[in-house]
Amino acid sequence: MLVLTAAIVFECTRLEWVLLLLCIGFVLTTELLNSAIETLFHGLEPRAKERGCRALDIAAGAVLMASLTAAAVGIMIFWPRVEWLMGWK
Repeated sequence: MLVLTAAIVFECTRLEWVLLLLCIGFVLTTELLNSAIETLFHGLEPRAKERGCRALDIAAGAVLMASLTAAAVGIMIFWPRVEWLMGWK
């Protein structure tokens, strides 16, 4: 909600809106996939869980990468506006 509010307040362009919405969707999608993998993992037998531990780590890493990518896009879009608002530039 903070990103959407900032996009409204800072009057983002259509392209910026598209990028922000894609990033939000990307992070939510990876989080849902991570949750699905966790749900499947918890239903496994103990022996199978030993082999499946790496899948949990990889899924969590995918969420982290999606979040970092979204943060980078957000910084590129909002930082110049924040600089202007604070009178830094």
